[in-house]
Amino acid sequence: MSAVRPPRGQCLKLPDWPPGDRAAWLAAPSECRNPAQRWAAGTRRMVLGGYGRWLTWLAEQGLLDPACPPAARVTPGRVVDYIAALRGEVGGFSVAARVEQLGNALRALAPEGHWHGLQRQASIIRAEAKA
Repeated sequence: MSAVRPPRGQCLKLPDWPPGDRAAWLAAPSECRNPAQRWAAGTRRMVLGGYGRWLTWLAEQGLLDPACPPAARVTPGRVVDYIAALRGEVGGFSVAARVEQLGNALRALAPEGHWHGLQRQASIIRAEAKA
């Protein structure tokens, strides 16, 4: 992985992602049945940024192991801590968007996983922000 570290709260850019993550992202749109195959360019950019933000947070916490596959980095405890960190930086709708982007990225990077819980969490956060 590159030595480049974005400023706190920013998104790790694709060239600086762990090699396995970068390769999976670049291959996703061409894989049969991958959800990224149907995404518009704007959707890809948003999801890319959201996953880059997750990677930045992992790096800040000392949890970004480049040899670890994307799905293995996502644990319930880490997601709770990530959401708490985001809530300290941005509003509720932005937190919901980042969680949703993480879920969408994982659907593309690790389509065999079950990422509905992240989408459900994003919906809960979005509903709380509306209240």
